[in-house]
Amino acid sequence: MAEDRLFNPRKRNPKKKEIKTAVGYTRVSTEEQVDGASKEVQKQAILDYAKSHGIEITKIFWDGGYSAKNANRPELQRMLGEINDGTLKTDAVIVYNLSRISRNTDSFASEIAPTLTKKGVQLRSTKETIDDTPEGKLVRTISMATYQFDNDSKSVTTGDNMHQVASEGYWQSHPPL
Repeated sequence: MAEDRLFNPRKRNPKKKEIKTAVGYTRVSTEEQVDGASKEVQKQAILDYAKSHGIEITKIFWDGGYSAKNANRPELQRMLGEINDGTLKTDAVIVYNLSRISRNTDSFASEIAPTLTKKGVQLRSTKETIDDTPEGKLVRTISMATYQFDNDSKSVTTGDNMHQVASEGYWQSHPPL
C-alpha cells in the first residue's frame, strides 16, 4: 500500500480537496490597457482552463488600471474579503498567470496567500503549473520571484532613463509653474 503511493503521484495526498467551483481574477496595470484585448484574453483563458478541468466558474473579478506591486486593488480586496468572511464559497481562484494576482513576493505571502490558505482556497494559473504539491509550490515560488524581479528591473531602468532625460534638460511631466 505504501509503495503504491510512492509510485502513483495521484495517491500521494489522498486528502487533497477536489476543485469543483472557482472564481477568476483578472487585472491590467494601466488605464490605457483597460479597453484593450487583455481583459478578454485573460477571461477566456480562465474559462477554457475551468472547462478543461471540469470546474464551474461562479464569478470573475476584474481590476482595471491597477499595479500588482501590492494588494491595494478594489476587486482583489473585495474577493479576499468575501472569501475571508465566508460570503464567497469557492474551491479555487484561477488567474491567467501569477503576475495578474501579484508581482511582489512579500505582498503575496502576507496579504493574499494567508486568506486563501486559511479558507482552503487553492490558487491555479492558466499558464504556470501550480498546485499544492512540492513541485507546484516550487513553480509558484519561482514564478512569483521572477515577476517581482521583472517589475523591479523595469523600475530601475525607468528611473535611470528619467534621470538621463532630465539631465539633458527635458521635463518628464508638466513643467513646474
